[in-house]
Amino acid sequence: MLPITLTLIFAVAYIIFGAIGFGSALVAMPLLSPLIGIETATPLFAMIALVSEIIMLLRYREHLNVRGVWRLVLATSIATPFGIAAAGILDQHIALLLLGIVVAGYGIYSLISPHIPQLKNPNWAFGFGFMGGLLSGAYNTGGPPVVIYGSISRWPPGEFKSSL
Repeated sequence: MLPITLTLIFAVAYIIFGAIGFGSALVAMPLLSPLIGIETATPLFAMIALVSEIIMLLRYREHLNVRGVWRLVLATSIATPFGIAAAGILDQHIALLLLGIVVAGYGIYSLISPHIPQLKNPNWAFGFGFMGGLLSGAYNTGGPPVVIYGSISRWPPGEFKSSL
C-alpha cells in the first residue's frame, strides 16, 4: 500500500509543478513527512526533484536570466547546509510544526495576495535566497521565498519558471 500512496503523492505534486513551475515540495513534503518520516522524505524528495527541475530548466533555458538569479543561487548555496544541519538537530515534531507554519504562511500569503511594491535593488535576492536555502536544506521547500522575490521583482512568466 505504501508504494501506491507514495506514487499518488508524487503524481499530484508533479502535476502542480508541471502546471505552475513550483510547489511540488509544498504538496509532497507535508504528506510524505508523517508517512515515512522527515529524515527519509527529505532526501527521497530531493532526488526526485533534481530530475524534474533539470527538465524544467532545459525547457525554459532561453528565458533564464543568470544576472537576475546569481545572488539567489549564491545565498541559497551558502544557506542550504545550515538548513540540513538544523533538520538533523531539530526534533521531528518541531520540524513538522515549522514545515506546517511555512506551508500555511505561504498559503495565507497567496490567498491575501498583498500588493508589495516592486523591488528595485537586486541585493534583496541575498536575503530571499538565504531563506530559500535554509528551507531547501531542511524541508526541500525553498520555493516560497524565491517565488515571493520573483513576484515582487516582476519577473515575466518564462523567466519565473526558469529561475525557480
